[in-house]
Amino acid sequence: MFLRLNFGKSIGIRFLRTVFGCYLVVTVMVTSWQLYVEYNSIEKELMVKLEGVANSFKDGIGKALWNIDNDSIAFILAGIKKIEIISGAKVTNLQNDLQGAVGVYVNNDGEYLNSNTNAVDSNLEVSQDKVIVRPESANNYYEYTLAIFFEESTGAPELIGFMSLYSNQAAVFQRFKKSFVIIISIALIKTFALWLIFLYFANNVVAKPLTDLANATEALSKSDKLHRQPYNISQLKLLADPDKNDEISTLAKSFLGMQNSILEKIDNLYCINEMAIKLSQSTTTKQVFEYVERYLKTLFGCQFAIVADKNNKVFWSSLPKSELPAFAIKHSADNDDLPDTKTHDRNITYQHPSVADQIHSLVKEEVATLVLPILAAGFEGKQIRFFGPLNIDRLTGDLQLTKETKSVLQVVSVMISNTLTNLNQREVIEQQNELLEERVDERTRELADVNAELKHLAVHDPLTQLPNRTLFNDRLEQLIQLSERESRCFAVASIDLTKFKLINDNYGHDAGDLVLVEISKRFAEGLRGTDTLARMGGDEFAALLSDTDKHRAIDTIMQQLISRLDKPIVLQDGSQIMPNANIGIALYPDHAVTSEQLFKFADIAMYNAKRSDKGYSIFCPDKNLQEQEFAELINELELAITKQELVLHYQPIVDVKTKILNGFEALIRWVHPVRGKIPPNMFIPHAEKSRHIGPLTHWVLSEACRQSVKFEAEGFSLPISVNLSPRVFTSPELPDQLSALLQQHKLPPSRIKLEITENAAMTNPNQAMEIISKFSAMGCPISIDDFGTGHSSLAYLTRLPLNELKIDRSFLVSDSNSNRVVVETIIELAHALDLKVVAEGIETEDTYELLKQRGCDYAQGYYFGRPIDAQRAMKLLKSTGDNNSLLLPPTNQT
Repeated sequence: MFLRLNFGKSIGIRFLRTVFGCYLVVTVMVTSWQLYVEYNSIEKELMVKLEGVANSFKDGIGKALWNIDNDSIAFILAGIKKIEIISGAKVTNLQNDLQGAVGVYVNNDGEYLNSNTNAVDSNLEVSQDKVIVRPESANNYYEYTLAIFFEESTGAPELIGFMSLYSNQAAVFQRFKKSFVIIISIALIKTFALWLIFLYFANNVVAKPLTDLANATEALSKSDKLHRQPYNISQLKLLADPDKNDEISTLAKSFLGMQNSILEKIDNLYCINEMAIKLSQSTTTKQVFEYVERYLKTLFGCQFAIVADKNNKVFWSSLPKSELPAFAIKHSADNDDLPDTKTHDRNITYQHPSVADQIHSLVKEEVATLVLPILAAGFEGKQIRFFGPLNIDRLTGDLQLTKETKSVLQVVSVMISNTLTNLNQREVIEQQNELLEERVDERTRELADVNAELKHLAVHDPLTQLPNRTLFNDRLEQLIQLSERESRCFAVASIDLTKFKLINDNYGHDAGDLVLVEISKRFAEGLRGTDTLARMGGDEFAALLSDTDKHRAIDTIMQQLISRLDKPIVLQDGSQIMPNANIGIALYPDHAVTSEQLFKFADIAMYNAKRSDKGYSIFCPDKNLQEQEFAELINELELAITKQELVLHYQPIVDVKTKILNGFEALIRWVHPVRGKIPPNMFIPHAEKSRHIGPLTHWVLSEACRQSVKFEAEGFSLPISVNLSPRVFTSPELPDQLSALLQQHKLPPSRIKLEITENAAMTNPNQAMEIISKFSAMGCPISIDDFGTGHSSLAYLTRLPLNELKIDRSFLVSDSNSNRVVVETIIELAHALDLKVVAEGIETEDTYELLKQRGCDYAQGYYFGRPIDAQRAMKLLKSTGDNNSLLLPPTNQT
């Protein structure tokens, strides 16, 4: 019985541990107290015995001591030694002189002595009838000392000495050991007996009922078959005795109720799951009705079922039609009490047979017990009717469907309707699938064509359909590998169209695209089938001339290419454009053996071709050393941006009337780690002709924004002017790039002033109008630089959203009357258009006074200050005043 307990997890054992632990603590405390009392009792009993022995022999010892009869003393002590509890004895006189001793005794120093050893103890305090007991005087013996008095017949008792008796502690320990064993044994027997009683109680009253409930719960959780009994619940039914109202009985009653509910849900879920599997495998409506009737008959206990419409026309029945009762197929017109299918065709209805008998007592016929509507497409108005009584456990006390049963039937109704709808629409779905497959095949073919086109576009120029830079570089690498293996020679040609920007500016981008397409066709026709022509971007082309190792062959090919540009290109409006190009050639392996070097040398030769009458040039290391250095410098310019070799200097712009600092113009400087300081005129003009001008301008704008933020942080709100190259000015993405920079640095647009040359603004006025309007809408001030040197149209000038005009320094270098007239005219014109005027290149006091007299607004030049770096610009701001009160000295600064 006890072995059934799980000693590691049983709640009964845990309960028993707690109770037994508390009892064990109490038992240990009580037993310890009993042992302590027992030990003291044995000690007292021993001392009483020693006292009795001493009193028995005190008279004899007193007479012998009075008479100084040591032999009598020795004789008496020898008799005392024979007593069982006596281990030794001694007698001393009043002066503590030892008069006799036998066995073991203790001297005054607490040492053990034999009977033939003398000792004196002078520390005893004695009075009449007073006993001195010193059990601590020796570690292994108890000592009892008795004062010896002698009383003469005529006098009072007189103290004459002492008698000490000694008893070995072993006797006390021996008696205590027996008592200890008895007390401990009794305590253990009581503890074990009580433990058994509690064990029985914990097992039968607590643990076993809870174990039964736990096993029943575990078995119930594994029940997954219809009507499967999860556990032998006879014991639980005994626990759920109605006459018991304890916690265990209540728990058993609750479990039995929960089990019935769970089993019903398990049956429902099992039935629905099996039915769902079968319905999903159904291919006909007959199979659907057969599966539904089979499982609901098992679940609810109905006798048979039919599928009929509102007129009782039977479409299917679980019984042969010949065996169907008449009431199952009787027309509803003959029985007005049958449910109205028109009003109930969407509801689940139930009527208990006994109630139906009472309702239809006049008709003497039964009606459908359970009716499930079919809400599937194509089955409108049809119902599944079940006949026969339902299982009583599916009904409430008033013979109605339980809530759980209604939920199951609703799920079944939906499953039937969905399955029938799917079967009814299967043919349509199959047709749609066939159509969809055709569409997918068609779309797949289209995607294949698109992918092929995308692959083509990835390596071809979309405008000219020529290979692009990626494909050109790939073919160049392949040709280098092939030529290295087979010792072949080939040439790389770099082609650049001349004055192509003017075509775009004067005739529009559509005309430029037409020119590019036409020239690419002419070049392709002039090359051999083994050659490769590619568009590298913009107006730049490149060509691979295979199997070419002689200059004469190259000259022939180049003359053919150049000759194809002799005919003009006719635009759509009838205008004619005479194309032209510059071509540079580098040879493999004569000039270089890598793709980078070959293309670089071809570029160098192309720059040399611009100064040649032939229009093409072959790279020559001796003659093109200067061009090579120039090309290397241009290539290094790209790295200069990332290596932080570029810096901005800032030239002050002051108010002419007050000489108060009004802003700075940002001027780029290149500090080369090897070449030293490179003047702007050495790299900016060439950068404008290459792809480097875009990144260079972006860096200047970014650095100007960053420095303006630093000025703002120190409290100085001044605009910084940035010059825009004509090639960058026409870039459509520049406004978005500048807007992103301003947002990135959280800088107001008014802090960056854009300076555009007059020629750039007037080359294509319509395009300039569009771009300048975008900048103005952003809030950036616009200034026309080098005004007066171009050919401005006053009509366009008045329409542009400008803020100021800058007078070119050429009008201020001499003090001629014509220059004065031009300066006065520009100032009056600007003011008439509500524009500010800035004069640049001011170097003398006379020039400054002239501008001041003519009403010029702002000026800049060496007279006010040379361009300085950002650190010195910040010092200048801090040294000349607060915020805009920055008065500059009217002296030249070097």
